[in-house]
Amino acid sequence: MATIIAPSGSFVQFATQDVEHCIFGTVRATLPVYQDDDVAFQFVIQGTEEEIDELAEFGNTGITVGLVDTSEDELTEEVILEFIEQVERFRISDTDLLCNWTHGFPGFMDVVTIGQCFKVVILLNALGEDFSYSSNRFERVGDGCFTTVIEYGSNDNAFGFNYCYSSPDSVPGGGTGGEPPNPPPTGANCTPSRITFSNMSSLVLPYTQGMTDMYGDTPTVQVWIYDTGGELVRSEVEVKMDAFPPTSLSFDFGGNASGVIFIK
Repeated sequence: MATIIAPSGSFVQFATQDVEHCIFGTVRATLPVYQDDDVAFQFVIQGTEEEIDELAEFGNTGITVGLVDTSEDELTEEVILEFIEQVERFRISDTDLLCNWTHGFPGFMDVVTIGQCFKVVILLNALGEDFSYSSNRFERVGDGCFTTVIEYGSNDNAFGFNYCYSSPDSVPGGGTGGEPPNPPPTGANCTPSRITFSNMSSLVLPYTQGMTDMYGDTPTVQVWIYDTGGELVRSEVEVKMDAFPPTSLSFDFGGNASGVIFIK
């Protein structure tokens, strides 16, 4: 079963955010949102290796971010908006997928009124099963006074956030993230190399020492080729190594083709 974990330092969490106060009792933590670009966050999906295999695939649409309306008693949560934008994904282990959401809440003013409370919802579909996880509460406010957007970043993994050598401003503040049980070393590079090719029947790529340092002696390689309809389709093109460890990777596309190669 795929689950979601948020970084301990994130404003956006997927567990209860109620605060126990010695005088006021249980206090709900509700975050104000004024503009649609106020919120960006990070989270990690944990699942079986097979689930993460599927969700990590380029072009997979099994991860949807949206909003749910929250009634006062929180017994009813209705999905009121599903964003068409996709999360940025990095596989950080066999069973952990890092997700960055940098799009804010586009169009939320059309479905959320001032003073209305709502939550972020993550909808997952993995191996044919549906999962849903909602966040702590937000409230749309009509005035930006007495509110502040906090942005933060780091060159190192810290406070549960994983930066994968991303530039600090690539994951703006407000994070929802997940801290995997065995996080990669500080500064681990999770970013895949993306090589495009156009109208080629074969290709030889140098596998440099820098790539070996990032991806190891046996990298994961995916080839995606444009079909006649202009859609990228995963191909079973064989990848050949000249040696072990390799110094080059060669591809035979079986005819002229255009597409993208991912090395990770």
